[in-house]
Amino acid sequence: MSSSNGQEHYGSIILEEAPSSPVNGVQYLKDDDYEEQATTLILQTSSRSISAGTSDMQYQQQLWADQNGHDNNRRFSVVHTIRHNITSFMAEDDPDGRKSKRNRCMAILVGVGATLLVLSLAYVVSGGFGASVQSADSGDTTGNDGGTGTGTSNSTVVIPGDAGSHPSHVPVPPGQKRKAAKPPLATTNREGVDPLTDIIDTSLFDSVPKPFPTGAFWTNFAMMPPAVSNKEGGNTAPPSYDDMHNRVISYPVAALPYAMRWGFMEGLQISYPSFHRKIEPKVVSDVFYPDMTMTVAEGIAKREIPSHDLLSATLRFYTNSADDSSYAASPTAASTMDVYIVQGSPYVTTKYTGSTPMVTPLSIYSEFGAIGAGGNMDTDGACNDLAVQGITGSQWQIKMTGTQFVLGQPEGLTWLLMASDSITLSLDCASKRSLKATQKFTGVLRLAVLPPGCTISGSAAKQLMAHSSVYPTGGNVITKYKAGQSTSQSDLAEVQFSYTIDGATSGNSTTELLMLSLPHLTPILENEALDFTNFDGEYKCIKGKMTPVRGNILSFTEKLTSFGFTNKHRITDTNVLNLLKQTVARDLRLNPPTAEDSYGFGKEICRLANLALIASEVAEVDDDDLLDQALEMMKKYLKPWLDGTNKDALLYDSAFGGIITTLGLYNKMADFGNGRYNDHHFHYGYFAYACAVVGKFDASFVEQYGDVIDAIVADVANDDAHSPYFPIARHKSWYDGHSWASGLFPQGNGKSQESSSEAVNCYYGVYLWSIVRGDQYMNYFARLLLATEIRGARTYWQTGPDSDAYPSEFAENYMVGNLGGLDVNSLTWFGDKVYYVHGIQMIPITAITEELLRSDYVSKEYKNIIAPVYDNVEVSWKGFFVCDLAIIDPSQAWINAQDLLSAYLDVGLSSSQIYYWIATRPGVDPAAIDAEISAGGKNTDKSCMMNTGCAPLGLVGDCCPTPEGNYLGCCTKASSCDVNPGCASLNLGGDCCPTGKGVFLGCCT
Repeated sequence: MSSSNGQEHYGSIILEEAPSSPVNGVQYLKDDDYEEQATTLILQTSSRSISAGTSDMQYQQQLWADQNGHDNNRRFSVVHTIRHNITSFMAEDDPDGRKSKRNRCMAILVGVGATLLVLSLAYVVSGGFGASVQSADSGDTTGNDGGTGTGTSNSTVVIPGDAGSHPSHVPVPPGQKRKAAKPPLATTNREGVDPLTDIIDTSLFDSVPKPFPTGAFWTNFAMMPPAVSNKEGGNTAPPSYDDMHNRVISYPVAALPYAMRWGFMEGLQISYPSFHRKIEPKVVSDVFYPDMTMTVAEGIAKREIPSHDLLSATLRFYTNSADDSSYAASPTAASTMDVYIVQGSPYVTTKYTGSTPMVTPLSIYSEFGAIGAGGNMDTDGACNDLAVQGITGSQWQIKMTGTQFVLGQPEGLTWLLMASDSITLSLDCASKRSLKATQKFTGVLRLAVLPPGCTISGSAAKQLMAHSSVYPTGGNVITKYKAGQSTSQSDLAEVQFSYTIDGATSGNSTTELLMLSLPHLTPILENEALDFTNFDGEYKCIKGKMTPVRGNILSFTEKLTSFGFTNKHRITDTNVLNLLKQTVARDLRLNPPTAEDSYGFGKEICRLANLALIASEVAEVDDDDLLDQALEMMKKYLKPWLDGTNKDALLYDSAFGGIITTLGLYNKMADFGNGRYNDHHFHYGYFAYACAVVGKFDASFVEQYGDVIDAIVADVANDDAHSPYFPIARHKSWYDGHSWASGLFPQGNGKSQESSSEAVNCYYGVYLWSIVRGDQYMNYFARLLLATEIRGARTYWQTGPDSDAYPSEFAENYMVGNLGGLDVNSLTWFGDKVYYVHGIQMIPITAITEELLRSDYVSKEYKNIIAPVYDNVEVSWKGFFVCDLAIIDPSQAWINAQDLLSAYLDVGLSSSQIYYWIATRPGVDPAAIDAEISAGGKNTDKSCMMNTGCAPLGLVGDCCPTPEGNYLGCCTKASSCDVNPGCASLNLGGDCCPTGKGVFLGCCT
C-alpha cells in the first residue's frame, strides 16, 4: 500500500505453528492435524505488486534500496511465513458456573473459511520515509477469502487474553489485518487556527512526513526554535532562519549517551551531559554544554531532515556555494555533512561529501594528536615547540595526518576522532580552538567521548577504535510473537533492533556494531555484553549505566500478559459479594462522567467501567440489573464523544495525522496540550479501556461505534506500518523502553513523561479492545507495548536505594515524578507533595495494576514513604494508598478502607473499586474481612457525606437517618423517586423503588 505523500513504511507477518496444548482457554489441534504450507512475503519500495511464481504461495525474493538519494539504504531479509489450515474453537471460561441473559459464557465461534493466524507474528516496523511500499497482504495472494489460493478450511481467530464474555460479533478475518480506514470524524487541516507552519519548521523537509511521529525522540530538531533576544532587548517571536543576526538553535535532543542541538551558525553541538550532572535531593539534571561542535568550514546554507525511523534520525547540512564561512543562501548539493543520530551509539557519526570538516571544543584543546604517530599531544608544548622554531602567524599550526586522533579538553573530557580515510587536521595555535581539515573531505568521521577515567591505552579506547569502521545509518524494530505451550507458559514477543549499517564491511570483515544498552534492557538482551576487562570504562546517562554490547541486531524477549478484564483472583466470599452489590449500587449514583475535557472525562468513564466489571462479577444468575445500569450510563456519556456532538469534539488532524480535541486545537494549552499531541495515551487510554468494557457485553455498541474507537486506539497504538493516518505507536520510544508523553512542544530536557501508570493503562486498554474486536495483530502488539511500558516503569519510575538507575540520594525518594531525556525529578506538574508523586504513578487501579506494582517494591515504598505521611494525605488521594497497602497487607487495607467515602475520593476511584481490589489480592484473609463486615464497619449509607443531597450542605455525621432515626430533608435514598431516572422523569416524589409499602412502581429501572 502506498500513501499519497510517498512516505515509506515497512511491515510483514510471520505465522508459525500452533501449540498442542490449550492456551488462554483456546484448544489447538495437534501438529499432525494440520498441513503446513510455506510462504515468502517480500516488501519492496516501488509500486510494483509482489510477483508470483508457479503457485500463489510462492513469491520471488527481492532486495531493494531506497531511491531517495539520501544514502540511507535499507536492507531487509525476506520474511517467511507458514500458513496453517486448521480448525479449532475458543471456549469461554466460566469458573463460577454463572450464566447471564446474554449467554456471556457461550463458546464463541468466529471467522469461518479462512486461514488461521496463530502464535507468531513478525512485525517489521519503520517510521522512515522517502519511498512507497507495496503491502504483502494488500493483494489476494494468501489463499484467504477472495484470494486465488486453493486451500481453504474452517478456522477460528484465536485471541490471547480474556476468553470470556465478549460478544460474538464478527472479528477481523483470520490471517488478515484490519485495513486502515479514514477516521470517521470531522477533519481539520489546522489552517487559520494553529497551523502546522507555526509548530514545525517545514523547510527541513522536502515534504513534511505524514503521519508525523509527534512523540519521536528527535522532534526538538524539527520544532520552531524558542524566542530569542534581539538587539533592542526583550524576547521576540521565533525569527526566520534567514535572520542570522539571531543565533537560532534548537533545544537539545537526547540520543543517549549524547545530547545534540543544531543551528545554522553552530552546526551540530554535541554534549556528554552526564559529565555535567547536578544532583539535588529531588532533582537530577544532566546539563547540556556544547562540549564539541561539528560543522563545515564553508558555512551552512541549508539544513534538512532527509530520513528518520523508530531508532534514528538523519540530519543534513548543505554548505555554502561560496568557499568561505560567510553566510550565503546558496546551498550546493555537492557539498554536504550528514549526521546519523542513532540512539545508543557511543559515536557521533558524520559523513562529509566535498566539504571541509571543522571540530570545535567548548573552550580550547589541551591535547591534540594522531594516535600511533608519536610526538607531543600536549597543545601548549607542541605550540611552544613551533614558536621556538620561529613558526608564527598564520603558519602557527599543529598539523596531524592519520585516521585516529585524540582530542583533550581542560574541562576533563577526552575524545576519540576516527576517520574512514586518511585526513590531515590543523589546529590553530593562537586560539587552540579552531581544528579543521586542510582540504575538502569525502568520508566519515566518528567522534566518541572516552568514558571518564579511561586512557588511550585502555580496553575501552581499543574497542571504540576497533569498531569505528562500521556504523549504523538507521534501524528497524522487528517483532515476532509466540504463544505459550500451556496455560502455565506466557506468550512471548521476540524483539529485534535491526540496524542498517555501512562502512568497512567488504571482504572478510566481521566487524560488528558497538552499541550501548540501557539498564531496563541489559538483563534480557541476548547480545554479548562487554565486561570491565573488555571495556574498562562506563558510559552514563540520566537512566544510569549504559552497557557496551556487540551486534548489528540487538535481540531480546518479553513475556506478554495473560490478564483479561478482571483480576485473576475471583471473589467467592458471600459477605464480600453482597457488600459489593450495595456499594456498586451506591457508587453508580455518584460522580457521573460529565467532565468536558478529554482527560477528566476519561478518568470518570474509567471509574464507571470498573463499576461495570465489578457488577458483572457479583451478579447472580439472570440478575444483571447493576451491570445493565452501569452499561446504560456508560453509553449515555460516551456517545456524545463518539458521535462528535459534545463541546470538546474529537477531530481528525490531517496535517499531522492524529486525533485531537476541538479545545486543544483552538488553545494549545487546553486539554493538557492535546492539540499539539501531549498526553494522548493518557487521555485515549481511558477511552479505550471504557469502550472495551462496554463492548465486552454489548455487541451493538461495537457495531455502531467500532470504527470510531478503532481510530482513537490507532492514534496511540497504531500497529499498521502502512497506515497513512497514524504513526506507529505514537508515544512509544522503543530504545528508551517506555513512552514519552510530550508532543510538539520544544522542551529543554528533550522529551518527558509523568504518569507511567497511565501509560500502562493505555496499552492495557488497547489490549482489551483488541479482545473485543477480535484483532490478533493488535492484541499481540498491544501486549508488547504493555510489557515494555511496565518494564520501563519498574526500572525508571519505581526506585529505591537498590536502584541501578539513579544516584542513591535521589533514589531514596522511591518514586520518580517526571522522567525526561536529560533530567529526572521526584516532583509533579501540579505540586511537590510526596504523595502526589507516588499517587500519579498508581492511577488508575485496574487488573493490570497487579503486574505494575510488585509486592517487593511496595513493601519498601509504603513503609518508608507512604506510612509516615498517610494521616496527612488528602482524602481524594487516600484511596490509592489503601490499594497500595492492600498489595502487602490486605487485612489492614480493608480496615483503612472503612474511613473512605466515594464522594470524596478521586473522580477515577470509588469505594467499590477499593473493596474489590482488596478482596482480590493474593493472600487476603477472608475471615478477617468477614469479621469487619460482620462488625458493621461504618454504615456509609447513613453518612451525610455519602448522600448527594446532604454532602453539598457540609453536614457531617449521620443524616439518612440520623442517630434518632429521622431522615433529613436533604436525604436522597436509593429508594427515592429522585434518584431513579424513570421515576424522576415523571416528577414523582417520595419513595418509588420501593414505596413505603415495599411496592416497586412501574417506572423503576
